[in-house]
Amino acid sequence: MQSIHRWSTDDVDPSRRLEYYAAATSAALIPLSITCGSKKLDATAERTALGPLAVMRMKGSAHGVVHGLWHVARSVARRYYLMLNVATGWAVAQGGHTILAPGEMVLIDSALPYRLQLRAYEIVTLDMPSSWLQQRVRRPDLFAGRRLSGDSLGGRLLAALLLQLTPAFAADSPLPGDFVADQIGALLAGIETEMTGCAPLDAGSHRAPFEISASAQRARTAARMLGSRMFRALPVEEIARRAGYESVVEMNVALHRHGQSPERSAT
Repeated sequence: MQSIHRWSTDDVDPSRRLEYYAAATSAALIPLSITCGSKKLDATAERTALGPLAVMRMKGSAHGVVHGLWHVARSVARRYYLMLNVATGWAVAQGGHTILAPGEMVLIDSALPYRLQLRAYEIVTLDMPSSWLQQRVRRPDLFAGRRLSGDSLGGRLLAALLLQLTPAFAADSPLPGDFVADQIGALLAGIETEMTGCAPLDAGSHRAPFEISASAQRARTAARMLGSRMFRALPVEEIARRAGYESVVEMNVALHRHGQSPERSAT
């Protein structure tokens, strides 16, 4: 089992919480500053590795996050952060300004300044090296600061996957971290295809083969969900819905057509 790194403002005196959390978050992610109008900041976070990525789950009280030009200049390497908003709406500004509703995502580029204005929040964050994302997405800059909703098939599948991810699951998952990361990369490539109409990149040995057609992509995703412990608690009908099918029958027909098993894994 991989180690899980945890930190919480409960571990320090209230007068030191802001300084402590800013330092801990900067060390885990990238240089940034925390602003808070309240004298009491409540925040907790957990982080663990997920193959070449890292997954974080953060929650706490309202505060602001600033990654300005001063912070950009002190960043060691370019990274991308895919953030899923789990609870309450909050504001993000990177190349524009948007309000992120629960269930929506945003991709943050560490090479550009950004601001977050959080209310009481819970966020799942994926830490992705620039080299990893660029092997899967042609134009990461098209994503930066842009709201990714669950309205599209790719967005719905990716949000559902991220929602299930916790550092505890990633650390003790029966699925290899590289495998889960590959699925995330394939879904990001699918979202880019939906946005631009361009075929996904061929990442060669860096990820599992990804079928270009939307039908094959849906069948592959459904099969992975059916065979994964991550989705074991979901009824088959719900898996069919999340994969974009109207019914279990329609899903099973598509699975057979593309050579996938419609059976749930027994392990």
